[in-house]
Amino acid sequence: MTRIKFALADILGKEIENIVVATRTENNPRIQIILIFSDDTYYEFYSDVDISMASGICAGDSETVLTLVNEWPDTETTLF
Repeated sequence: MTRIKFALADILGKEIENIVVATRTENNPRIQIILIFSDDTYYEFYSDVDISMASGICAGDSETVLTLVNEWPDTETTLF
């Protein structure tokens, strides 16, 4: 989680222009999700196993989200 903590501070405030999703059945990484920003930069999420995604946009502010994710024991959360 440490790498993403540093990256999220850089991502905050950027405008997402496109999102690329790449999946593979034979080679790693199995899945890549790449956020492409309007300033010609990008950030990549990748995994050799499945990344679960929500089915859509949910209503709620930062406080709502922090309450939900902290319902599980041993959860470490950081708000950027």
